[in-house]
Amino acid sequence: MKARDLERDLRLHAERTIVTVAQVVEKSKAERMPERFSTRYGYTRWLKNQILPKWGDCPFAELEAPVEIWLKCLPLSPKSRVHIRGVVSRLWKFAMWAKIVPLGPNPMSCVEISGASKRKKKPHSLTVEEFHRFLHQLEGIIRPLP
Repeated sequence: MKARDLERDLRLHAERTIVTVAQVVEKSKAERMPERFSTRYGYTRWLKNQILPKWGDCPFAELEAPVEIWLKCLPLSPKSRVHIRGVVSRLWKFAMWAKIVPLGPNPMSCVEISGASKRKKKPHSLTVEEFHRFLHQLEGIIRPLP
């Protein structure tokens, strides 16, 4: 009977010590969020709109290999996927710093996003005629310099 009780207690203890991605995010926000407004705002948006809806309830230690597959399937530009990978990488770095996971190499350093520095669409340059039509539409709005 005592062995069963001990086994049950160990199982309950293990269940209580599982840290979710949402818990790491909240702790990270409280302790190590960047001070610069634009950086903090960008991280918060990626966390709220992409990372937490997908991974919030997941145990943090399982946030490794599936992330690469998920990033490849996201309907976002490669540059945006690189930003998300960067936020997840910072979460791993924080989790190691806070001793939530053991120290080791950051698993996100192995995640590659191809085409991140390439444009998805070729930029369109205006022809002379298009530029003149554009200026004509602005006549009432902007006054030319004397």
